[in-house]
Amino acid sequence: MHQLIDINWKYLFQADKYIPTAKLFDLKTKEVLKIDLPGYNFALKMSDEKYCTGYYLNGEYKECALQTVLSSSTANQCDVCERLQGFKSTFFYGADPNENMQKYLSQKHFIYLAYFEPGLLKVGTASESRKNIRPIEQDALIYAYIAESDGFNVQKAEKYISKNFGITEHVNSSHKLKYISRKPNTAFAYDLINRTIDKFHSKIDWKLEEELSCSLIDRNKIEIQNLSTHENIHFPPTFEVLNKELNLFGVFSGLRGRYLIIKSEQKEFVFDTNFLMGRTIATLSDYHYNEPKKDIQFSLF
Repeated sequence: MHQLIDINWKYLFQADKYIPTAKLFDLKTKEVLKIDLPGYNFALKMSDEKYCTGYYLNGEYKECALQTVLSSSTANQCDVCERLQGFKSTFFYGADPNENMQKYLSQKHFIYLAYFEPGLLKVGTASESRKNIRPIEQDALIYAYIAESDGFNVQKAEKYISKNFGITEHVNSSHKLKYISRKPNTAFAYDLINRTIDKFHSKIDWKLEEELSCSLIDRNKIEIQNLSTHENIHFPPTFEVLNKELNLFGVFSGLRGRYLIIKSEQKEFVFDTNFLMGRTIATLSDYHYNEPKKDIQFSLF
């Protein structure tokens, strides 16, 4: 039996290529199976129970020793595995970093500006090891890295930039879903990002650089990245949202942030991967989706 533990992106550096990928954990052999999703035919029945997806230690996957059943349909880790990994407790709850997080925070971190339709600018952070993956997994298709720091100060620097430049730190998933069909206005996005970067470089911010150990990247070295034309980025013209559907049947169409898009019987359906993660899977021989209720909505978070 297999458990779905992740749906995300991988980056092939030499080819400069992004590939959406699913990870399954074989509960018998204890091996992680990776599936490249482009062209993949889904025929999966997900379990009613949602289990903890385990954690990563020094980049190596560790299964949940307790096989905890999660009560929340959007949570992916139990409290024990979250503490062992330490990311959420450190970044969101201000806990002292454990040994695993100490190593993670010791690496170089980056601050980026990202554009979202319609006309939104977000400030975010990424570690050096996840520099190429973090924006695309956030569905930040047009972005630029603007500053460097260490992991211990980067979140404070992010909040400082957000407060002093009026740039949001959060774009809700419901907002991303609302505009999932709209391709970014590239000219407007580039102009907005460039004008904002110029504001950063118009004067030296001593608090940002000295107190928060955050260094601006040289203006001439900043490059705006545009992933909106990438071959594996899909903008579904029309779609139906299946909020609590446990059957995945059809051909992979795309992955946008936390939303998986599958085409079945000439229609495209959108699934929340947070709802699917952690469930065990069985095979389906056939399946037909019913028309979803009109009042179904995703969580704002």
